[in-house]
Amino acid sequence: AQGGSPSSPAPSPSAPEVSEELQAELDECRDTICWSASSVSRESLRDLKNLQKPPPIVKEVFEAVALLIGHPDRKWDGLKRMIAGETFLAKIQKLNYQQSVTREQFGKLREYLSHAEFDEEFIKTVCVPVVPLATWCRAIGVYL
Repeated sequence: AQGGSPSSPAPSPSAPEVSEELQAELDECRDTICWSASSVSRESLRDLKNLQKPPPIVKEVFEAVALLIGHPDRKWDGLKRMIAGETFLAKIQKLNYQQSVTREQFGKLREYLSHAEFDEEFIKTVCVPVVPLATWCRAIGVYL
């Protein structure tokens, strides 16, 4: 039944009302979240920890990441400690975004994502190591 009607149920037993198209989009978001989280490495972030004053979009991406993983400090020094922390990579790779992101966090994430500069193509011109984190934030925002 390749060209089934748009109202046909998806194969997922947990959400039978989700269309195949929507299910494919959700699966793609999950894949993007996993890929982007695994693309971040301690080495790629090392230079960022030495910045005294990062470009505004770099700080904004890390603020969005901090929001999602529940790190309360949004000042650059606190964000640098977050990045340097032993558990930082594990937190982004293992975040249970379906259950742990509150409605309030989601609202704040949408605000970050709505900024014109919060764009992976633009961020690539400013700071390449931050692109996977921006992609991670955007994919979570789309998924939710």
